[in-house]
Amino acid sequence: MGEKCNWSLPKKIVSVTKLSPYCAIYDGFGSRLTSFEQSAVAYVKFTTADNITLNISGATSPTFENGYAKFGIYLTPLGKWEYTHFETKVSLTLSTNINKTFLSQQTITYKNIVWKVPESITALVGILGATIFLSVICCALLMWYYSRQPIIRAATITFLVVILLGSLIMGAFVVIAPLTPQYLNCVTQMWVLHFGFAAKQKLQKINWTTTRLSIYFLGIPVICLFVYLILWTLLGQWKTEFLVANDGLVYKECRYNSTFTIISLISAIIFLLWIVQLAVSVRGVPKNFNESRWLGASVYTISIVFLFVIPLGLIHSVSFIARRIFVSVGCWIATQSVLFFLFGIKFIQIWTGKATKPAKDPHHDSSIKVCCVFYLFQKKKQQFVCVGLVFE
Repeated sequence: MGEKCNWSLPKKIVSVTKLSPYCAIYDGFGSRLTSFEQSAVAYVKFTTADNITLNISGATSPTFENGYAKFGIYLTPLGKWEYTHFETKVSLTLSTNINKTFLSQQTITYKNIVWKVPESITALVGILGATIFLSVICCALLMWYYSRQPIIRAATITFLVVILLGSLIMGAFVVIAPLTPQYLNCVTQMWVLHFGFAAKQKLQKINWTTTRLSIYFLGIPVICLFVYLILWTLLGQWKTEFLVANDGLVYKECRYNSTFTIISLISAIIFLLWIVQLAVSVRGVPKNFNESRWLGASVYTISIVFLFVIPLGLIHSVSFIARRIFVSVGCWIATQSVLFFLFGIKFIQIWTGKATKPAKDPHHDSSIKVCCVFYLFQKKKQQFVCVGLVFE
């Protein structure tokens, strides 16, 4: 009687690699035995080098069925080794209770790969962040240079400055998104994302010439957002978890409080829908230099980008590397679109000579800038109510 085992193992394995060796017992004539006087069981043992602690799980002691004992085992690191990058030799030994002198051995290489941000990703987000920074600087300088142009004054300098500030914050998020939590903590990422998103969106329909409206549309929302983030920071159970990708790669991931995350997602979606509705509402309202048209274009672009970015960030079946890069690229596209539609178009109109002051209505001495439009339904008739008019 003799035993034979088939290993069929890869030379290098990781924690998600399933090891499936199998053994068979043969009689003296070379025929495989399918029945035994006692229960026939196979066993597996292992030893590691470098004092590394591994755990074995799965079918570690299968019984012989139809002449075969089939293993299905996994090796996973324990304790500190779970989050440590290492490579070690593992010796596996198979035996049976039928013949205690039988041993079948195989040595394989076990790797535990902890993901580090590749230089290529660091370079990519660095380039994306630098382009946003340079775009903001160029827009700021050109805005200052052409500050006396009617098309710039019509948009109001303060409005444009805050948009530039929001773009800078989003530029910072583009850089840190793939690097968190490897190099930066999760709280920083959350604060930057919320304020960058709010600064780009909330300020696109505000009349800065009216103090009361500025407080209503900017001051109150900023205070509410600040209080909300403070509560989240203090009450949220901030932590990073080590997860294992489908290919065995070990990586860190931020774990946010589910309640606050749901609130933020719902608020962002509602806010996006609201500003899209406003953009659609004012598309036919006469404004200097077609400003409502370009405001709408920036809003639509941001909405389309986040329509893909938000769901992708929640789909864990997608590679975590792809999710992080996609989020950064999406935010970069949204930010650059805002800068192009709200600044680039103005400069192009100046350079092409189309930024002249529109003719005034002969019956009115004032040109009107519509800053915020609401729908009112009264007696089944839709009416526009303009809040905060600027007379120039």
